[in-house]
Amino acid sequence: QQQPQVEINLGMGAEPVADGIFEVTVTATVTTKVKDKTLFLVEAKQAGIFEIRHVPDEQMQGIVSIVCPQM
Repeated sequence: QQQPQVEINLGMGAEPVADGIFEVTVTATVTTKVKDKTLFLVEAKQAGIFEIRHVPDEQMQGIVSIVCPQM
């Protein structure tokens, strides 16, 4: 018997939908393997639509990549 290897990957994406409207997604992928055989693979994705206006461009990256996913 071997101990399974568990790999967890988190990702974040943001795409403009319309002027001032953004879709922000957070993705979690969990893979469990024994040697080279995959036992299971689970992927979960959560998304939100955000209206963001009157924010300076230099602050937009922080809002879309930190504040929105926290919500």
